[in-house]
Amino acid sequence: MQGARFKPCDLSTSRFRSTILFGALFEDCTAQGTNFENATFSNSVGGSSRLSNTDVTLHKSNFDYADFQGLSFEGCKITDCSLRESQLRGCDFKNTDMTGTNISGAETDKANFEGTDLRAANVGGLQLSTLSNFRAMKISSDQQQVLLAGLNIQVFP
Repeated sequence: MQGARFKPCDLSTSRFRSTILFGALFEDCTAQGTNFENATFSNSVGGSSRLSNTDVTLHKSNFDYADFQGLSFEGCKITDCSLRESQLRGCDFKNTDMTGTNISGAETDKANFEGTDLRAANVGGLQLSTLSNFRAMKISSDQQQVLLAGLNIQVFP
């Protein structure tokens, strides 16, 4: 399904098990509870040789309760989406644009948010102490209190 375009459609509870979705676009979609078990957003040959960075765009779509566990979104765009209560454990979001995305209540243990742009995102429940990396993560000043509270750090005006 490389380069597939999903525009205003309902993919709720769909399964993309072991699917190559390099260059895919999900825009204005509803995909609640969708399962991406062993899927990849990388271009590969024989299922193992990585030819380039990952490439997928999720825009203005609802992926609440979806299972993305262990997937790499490195350098991808996930903007103005909802990933509430989604399974993001072990995901790699290095240098991913996640502006305006709601990840409240998502399971993010051992996820990599290095260089991730989370400005204007709903980060409620994101625990920095459980992430594998959050170096150079971009946040807005109003998010700092929420994120630091999880580390028992109080922010005063």
